[in-house]
Amino acid sequence: MIAYDNDNIAKVEQAYMLKTECLFKLKKKEEATKNNLLLAKYYLDFAEGIFQNDIQGALRCVNYYQKGIKLYRDNGEPQKAEIAHKRLVEIQKEIPQIMVPFSIELDIKGVVDNIKINMEGLTFEEGLIRLTQMFVFEKQEDIKNRVIGEFKDHPLAHMFGKRCT
Repeated sequence: MIAYDNDNIAKVEQAYMLKTECLFKLKKKEEATKNNLLLAKYYLDFAEGIFQNDIQGALRCVNYYQKGIKLYRDNGEPQKAEIAHKRLVEIQKEIPQIMVPFSIELDIKGVVDNIKINMEGLTFEEGLIRLTQMFVFEKQEDIKNRVIGEFKDHPLAHMFGKRCT
């Protein structure tokens, strides 16, 4: 299974884990440790193969690197874990360059024109009072609840900024 399904990570991962479990039950701890180290190497090799110029591959790559690092650390190979961790940091630095930016632009020209019309001919003090009457100021708790609610409903929308013109 491990040798023939190299491209199907779910099958290979499960095969390695079952083999490790069997080796532990047979009290072959040394062979089980070697098997876990082979799985860690497989994770890193697979991760390098899927780290391409798309964000899904890059994010999956990070996940497999983390699994491989944990296996290296748990099975007595801290130096390999450190090398893999350095590569993981490099990959994480490259991810923002892979992400495809998109933006939402809001046209607030009408709002600005409305403010200009309503402020025309007023003194500074009158203009300030009019301005405060034009906008509703929200309570901090209301803003907090709205932001948390929007994040729960649309978590991906908060990963990208908004720009007003």
